[in-house]
Amino acid sequence: MTHIVHSDATIPTTSAQKYIDQLSKHWAHKCDVTHADGVTHVVFPFADLTMHAHPDHLAIRVSTATTEHLEKSKEIFMTHLGRFAFREGSLSATWQDQTA
Repeated sequence: MTHIVHSDATIPTTSAQKYIDQLSKHWAHKCDVTHADGVTHVVFPFADLTMHAHPDHLAIRVSTATTEHLEKSKEIFMTHLGRFAFREGSLSATWQDQTA
C-alpha cells in the first residue's frame, strides 16, 4: 500500500509504554506487530501505525492511502486507547495531518 497521508499525534501520559504493550498484544491477534529500537509498528489492512513511548507522552504516527482511512485509523486508535486508559480519564491527542 502506498501511503500518501500521515498524521502525527502526541498524547500526554506517564503510562505510554504500558498502553503500547496492551495495544500491541490486543492487535497482534489480527495484525502484524513488531518492536524494534523502542518503536512499535502495527500493520493494519488499511493503515500503518507507529508508536513510541516517552516519559511524559505517547507519540503516534498513522500512515494511510486516503484521508478517509486516516480519519478511520485515528478513531480506531483513540477508541482502543480509551478502553485501556479508562483509569487515567479521557486522554486527548493533538493530531498534525500531512500529505506526502
